[in-house]
Amino acid sequence: MLNGITAVDGTGRLGMDISGYAEWLMIPYSNAATQDDTLYDVGGRLSYTVGGSNFSVPLLPDTITVKPNPSLIVHYFHEKYVRGDDPLTQNVIEPTVPFTLAVMIMNDGYGIARALKISSAQPEIRENEKGLLITFKIIGAQLENNPLAPSLTVYFGDINSLETKTARWLLTSTLKGTFYNYSATFENINPLGDPQLSLLNELGYHELIYLVRIDLSSNDDGLDDFLVNDDVDENDMPDRLFSSANGSDVHPVIVGNVTAFKLLDKSTQPSLKRYKVVRLTVVTNATSWFYARVENNITNANLLNDENLLTVVRTDGRNIWVEKNAWQTTHIKNIFLFHLLDFISQDSNTTIEISYNLTFGPRNMYAPKFTSSEYMTSVSINAVLGTTVLTLKAYDIDNDTYTFRIKNDSFEQFYVEQNTGEITVARTFTSVGTITFEVVVQDLGIPSKSSFSVVIVKIHDVNMTSSPSNTTLPIIVITSRSTSVTNTTSTRPSIVMTNRRTITTQVNPNYTASTRTNWHSIVPDTTPSSTSVDVSEQSSTHTLESSKIIVMSTTPRNITNKEEKAETTPFMVIPIAISAAVLVLLVITIIVLMCVLRKRALLRAYVI
Repeated sequence: MLNGITAVDGTGRLGMDISGYAEWLMIPYSNAATQDDTLYDVGGRLSYTVGGSNFSVPLLPDTITVKPNPSLIVHYFHEKYVRGDDPLTQNVIEPTVPFTLAVMIMNDGYGIARALKISSAQPEIRENEKGLLITFKIIGAQLENNPLAPSLTVYFGDINSLETKTARWLLTSTLKGTFYNYSATFENINPLGDPQLSLLNELGYHELIYLVRIDLSSNDDGLDDFLVNDDVDENDMPDRLFSSANGSDVHPVIVGNVTAFKLLDKSTQPSLKRYKVVRLTVVTNATSWFYARVENNITNANLLNDENLLTVVRTDGRNIWVEKNAWQTTHIKNIFLFHLLDFISQDSNTTIEISYNLTFGPRNMYAPKFTSSEYMTSVSINAVLGTTVLTLKAYDIDNDTYTFRIKNDSFEQFYVEQNTGEITVARTFTSVGTITFEVVVQDLGIPSKSSFSVVIVKIHDVNMTSSPSNTTLPIIVITSRSTSVTNTTSTRPSIVMTNRRTITTQVNPNYTASTRTNWHSIVPDTTPSSTSVDVSEQSSTHTLESSKIIVMSTTPRNITNKEEKAETTPFMVIPIAISAAVLVLLVITIIVLMCVLRKRALLRAYVI
């Protein structure tokens, strides 16, 4: 940039009594610093002529640092088949299935690509022989695994050196169709319009067969990878596999030869679910990623028949990821096809035959559930091995068979019988306290589902109650004209009244009880201590815990003790509310009588 000076190529002029300056903008090319920061010395000389005399003055030198540039490699991936309404079918509207448009950007340089943003255009139809009206709609977008607003503009942010980022769009089409030719253009804007200053190093466009997963532990980044058909053929067979973890990591894919696809077994689970097991055999190279495809003429493509692809297991035990590396389609040439992608690693340069077991059937939708989210019980510290503590209960909406287990495999205090859910003592107890553990119920559906519950077991001394859910109440003993409670526990004494004439108690296992209408007698096996109890009344079934028990004596009866016989008194409990009413009435009567007597006394005094 020049100010006051007309040029700096030897023809420039600077007028009298005018100051001026010149500024240079230096943009280094990528080869000025390929991997690391590089230092450059910048200097020069100022030459000029005044009054016919030549002058030359050195400029003050300086050092500048040139940083490496980013270098971007961009790959677009687009599905060939677009599923939507078929214009050739009448009175039928086929469902619309979203298709994928994806872009993968790798920074192959050693500089940081800062604040990168890509604005892509929607797919365009260049040729439409039948002149049909076709439109596309974006229904979703994501960067890596993060959802974005449905837009073809994606802000990638900073992309570090040798880092790869992917973005994906989901689109729908009003009609079904096929993309045959692809093209993509990329425009990079720089201050000088110099193509050598472009950060774009490579641009590619690929026919996407399927979004798969490189699930080898060393390369799995948790993102979908791209199985593509670069060498276009009439059978649409894939030939390359692009990794989303590293844009430069591209694997060749071998097409395997399917030698067998046959039904092995029809099995029925106890829940009456029916499954089919199919054996697939493939011959392929010993060390490679390979793809296999075969027409499925054994199961039904209509999912209403509950013949879903559930599991794919290699004969060496490796599970193939269903819906990622094993899937089915009907849109390729209108044939029901099974697809498989797998990696074989064997110490051999020859071909190898490998087999897979495919399971088809109804998909398990619901997990079994416990009847309670928490179970509480108690057991004596002296309980012997095998003592039943609790029996778990569960249910399954799918009617699958299910089993029980303790969640922590190293937990050895209790044992759970897997079929019945019975929990028993597996180790003797050393102290009182509370033990809490989790139990799991798991069904045998495909895929298997499970849920858990919590079990709380209170370990108590022999003199304590046996179960919080069935607490033994203190014993009520009725003797002649007195009421007492035998309390064999440390809990607060209480009695329960079910109506105005009957007292009901829960009897300790050490006692026997006999009951008649409105009468209750108890025969103790040991001599208990007696505790006086208080009574209060509520309505219906009552717990009585205040005031003294009121006993109305009628005909005496006997209660037997091992050590002595005491005369017992049949009784009925007068409700406190009635007693209070009687008492109030009595007080009122007394007050009235006192008032009458007082008036008579005053009258007598007046007469005198």
